[in-house]
Amino acid sequence: MWNQKPSFRFEIDNYSEKPSIQIQSKTFVAGGCEWYLNAFPKGGYLADHDHFSLFLQVANRTMLPTGWKRKVSFYFTLLNQSDKELCRSKIVRCKVHDAKHSSWGFQKLCPLSKLQENGVLEKDRLIIEVYINMIEAVDGESGEVPEKHETVDMNGFKVLASQVTKKAFSWEIDNFSERKEEIKSASFSSGGCEWCRLCVQPKGKLVDDHLSLFLDAVNPGSLLPGWRRRASYALFC
Repeated sequence: MWNQKPSFRFEIDNYSEKPSIQIQSKTFVAGGCEWYLNAFPKGGYLADHDHFSLFLQVANRTMLPTGWKRKVSFYFTLLNQSDKELCRSKIVRCKVHDAKHSSWGFQKLCPLSKLQENGVLEKDRLIIEVYINMIEAVDGESGEVPEKHETVDMNGFKVLASQVTKKAFSWEIDNFSERKEEIKSASFSSGGCEWCRLCVQPKGKLVDDHLSLFLDAVNPGSLLPGWRRRASYALFC
């Protein structure tokens, strides 16, 4: 039975300005498995460059064990800014995604001429919805599929939703473009330990084209022998 809500919604802004190369959505979870969408604004390799091409792709497939497979039915809809349906694909029934065929979809989903008609794409935004009905999922010989977790986007990074907590520390650096030497923040407390600080190398450490940023222990020599701190953390600029 099909869910009334899409499994995933992918919005493409400034559609008319997109190059002919593919656009990939972020990874999403549906049916307990990870996926992403592959869209070709000017058509895929076999679409003669006159149709919009769209595919459902298994995510992180190189990390899956030998023998994995995903059996699904799915379909796509294309919408404009007002959620007016511009195109609906046929239902792809009982397709098996595996190591040999990790992607299924449509080379010729919608004529480009339809998307290029005057006023069809309000604010030049194209919205893609995919509806997925999971039939079977197998990860390797054990037949078990590990639980997948929803992710959220934080400043362009994918983070497990369960790991998103209140930030431990915020640091503002004035006149950053004029800084050349290492800059150290004030120490701060996190996880009940008053030992943290941030160290930033504006011109990079051992690299000269990237900013370097580290979480550092304050005065480690003053801590008891054998001390250690095990932590998971994320740094955002």
